[in-house]
Amino acid sequence: SKDSSLLGGRFNYDFTKNISIGASLIQEANSKPNQVPQIGDLSTSLTTMEADARVKDLQITEGLKVSAGGEIAQSKKNQNLFGYAMIENMQEVKDYVRASNVFSDWIFGSNPMEGTSFFNTINWDSEEVRSLSINPNAVANADDKQNVLVINYDFTKLPLEYQDRDEVSIIYPINNSGADFSNKTLLEFTMLGQLNGPQINISFGTMDEASDNYDYIPEGFSPEDIFPACSKYYVAGKRTVPKTEDLRCTGQITNSEDQGWLFVNPDKSYTRYNPFANNVHNPLPQPNGIIDTQDLNGNGILDSYDPSSGGHLGFAKRVGVQSDGDLIIDPAQTGLENNIINFTGWKTFQRELDFSSSEELKNRWSSIQQMRITLKRNPMGTDKGTIKIATLAVSCTTCHPLDTDEAVLTTYGINNVDNPTYKPIYNDPGDGGEVFRTLYGSVSDLTKDSKTNNILEQSLALQYDFSRDVSALTKEVSVQRNFSSMDFSQHEQFRFLLYNKSPANENSKFYLRIATDDNNYSEIEITLDFSNQWRVYQLELIDLNGDHIPDRWENKSKYPATITNEGSLNYKRVGVIKSGIRRDDSVTDASGEVWLNDIFLADAITATGTAYEADAKVVYENW
Repeated sequence: SKDSSLLGGRFNYDFTKNISIGASLIQEANSKPNQVPQIGDLSTSLTTMEADARVKDLQITEGLKVSAGGEIAQSKKNQNLFGYAMIENMQEVKDYVRASNVFSDWIFGSNPMEGTSFFNTINWDSEEVRSLSINPNAVANADDKQNVLVINYDFTKLPLEYQDRDEVSIIYPINNSGADFSNKTLLEFTMLGQLNGPQINISFGTMDEASDNYDYIPEGFSPEDIFPACSKYYVAGKRTVPKTEDLRCTGQITNSEDQGWLFVNPDKSYTRYNPFANNVHNPLPQPNGIIDTQDLNGNGILDSYDPSSGGHLGFAKRVGVQSDGDLIIDPAQTGLENNIINFTGWKTFQRELDFSSSEELKNRWSSIQQMRITLKRNPMGTDKGTIKIATLAVSCTTCHPLDTDEAVLTTYGINNVDNPTYKPIYNDPGDGGEVFRTLYGSVSDLTKDSKTNNILEQSLALQYDFSRDVSALTKEVSVQRNFSSMDFSQHEQFRFLLYNKSPANENSKFYLRIATDDNNYSEIEITLDFSNQWRVYQLELIDLNGDHIPDRWENKSKYPATITNEGSLNYKRVGVIKSGIRRDDSVTDASGEVWLNDIFLADAITATGTAYEADAKVVYENW
């Protein structure tokens, strides 16, 4: 419950023993928040005032007495002390699946192209690095640190006759039963690179668990020394079970067993699986307290690579497989041309993903078990080096395009921390800056309160390209958010911020609709004939019949717009907000990008009620 206070008082004055006046005041109020509250979580106050006058047994004439009184009472309920209520600020619009930066969560893996690797050509660790040195825009202070994944590769250790085994991989298990990536729209990663570094590939799917020269049994060992013969899946001489330290199938190991499973190199030399023994930052030699195994998904079966799941982004792309491609496709993002790491310092890269063009592609990305990082020697580069990864994530938004619109419309969260080209509203000299200061206060106060150097400010980006609709029949695309019913009747205005990143275009229109269902809604449609400007749109909620419930909205913005009020929308029970893009009939290749931010209510209503009371009594003796 909110902090609240109760204040009351009573004034009374007697002019004579028969005549008096009085007044009372009671106020109950929640504490006023410093920033805009969410709708449905508002701070309110209730003030009740009363004034009265009383005459008692006043002698008028001999035998005639009069008693009378009157009272007026008024109550005022401020339904939102802050005055504004947030519906959606887009701060939580991104939905991430992140890879871990903890070294022990990664496992030596099979490669996408060139067979198995030599164990000593890669090792990985975790290191704490100051957050602001990775990203000066990070929401952090000067002392904050974060874990980064450190990958050391060394192809100089390859034997002369095995120079073609110049790929090394580590794998991160995401979800043993498979995570649905079919609605993911963005791959994001932040990396510390090197000049003339290796080629890189990032893969998703179900990987081959045979990460070493699995079939070779070194001299002096029996299969029972290497494989869990106690497993119900074990078949002698067959590829059925992953290598593991748990050769007794108990789920527990002793220190003598915790020595690493037997890793066999391509040249049939062997070593115990002990990848963290020589770590600089986190040395963890055997026995390490971990049941080390090749089993990536914990099912006890040696799984092979599933070519129908996921895809490869980077040098290992497969010909004719639609989910594969270069790691970076935007020419403005430099440093990974031809999938070769060739830059210094920390850089953030983003790669758009689109799995909506076919059911086969959606199915391919609907069950992703693992994520893999692979480095391959660059023939013109260095054979030894280190890269560091601060972030590796796949994201989408909580606002998904409707199924029929996915080919044309892509949505993603865009913010000042991850996206250098983003124009945060707090830096806007016009509407954006004014809205930010009204709702949140100053940036300096926010950073001071949070003890960080920066803040995160985020919008929902809607990127559209109608040329991707091969039928040329789609004229409208949209995203929709469903809410538990919201009461808009406590405020006088509905507002939101819109930015058109693309050149001004009279053939494309943005619209936003609030609704209870498809037949009862209010809508604003805006021609995108402006560019590179934050605009706040203000819609007055109009009560036509005096029942204190709005019946329609009207445009009160300083910008033109088309308003539609259809059916009978219940403004006390709004459950749907829908936004999207429409194109003119004559333009089938309309494309662009808009940003939607801060959907909120303004001008809270104070509800007032008044009551009156009067009474009189006349007494005439002997009547």
